[in-house]
Amino acid sequence: MRVFDAGWAPIAVLGFLGCVRAIRARTTVGLFFVLATAVFVLLSSDILVSVFHAERLMPGILKIECQRMLLIAKLFWFPLAGEAAVGALRAITPVTGDATTGGPPTSPARKVVGVLVVAALGAPVARPIALHIFNTQVDHGVEHRAATPLAHDLPVVAGGAARAPRRALSHRLHPQGSA
Repeated sequence: MRVFDAGWAPIAVLGFLGCVRAIRARTTVGLFFVLATAVFVLLSSDILVSVFHAERLMPGILKIECQRMLLIAKLFWFPLAGEAAVGALRAITPVTGDATTGGPPTSPARKVVGVLVVAALGAPVARPIALHIFNTQVDHGVEHRAATPLAHDLPVVAGGAARAPRRALSHRLHPQGSA
């Protein structure tokens, strides 16, 4: 979908789901948001000029700034995406459907869809944190002894370390001059 080039794909999907929810709810505000989004997306595209040749009827249509119309479409699109996200969160909440809560029963399938939507929305928040932890705590290259620049000196150092405790011990037992 090239409607929102620099946008995150789940926001576009959530926007479509929000449009469907708003149309199904048949509220005046929801229908206004859906129609306004559709009109501004249409004005930001070149369909009016390349397909319908509207410049012959209205030459001023060529002066429409497509990027600004797309920016205005985003102002209507994000509340629709929010409507879908809130609808997904409401699907997760435990509603038993009895007279005390007053809500319809929620099916397990709706709960799964709600959890998946919340996980998709939470992934961009968790990704930088997980990458930082991985890069700083987990992703350390293993350095082998043979790869170090002083690898040829390791046997000499190890042999000297084996003799060092005896020397230090004999130095403590025999004061200087008596040994």
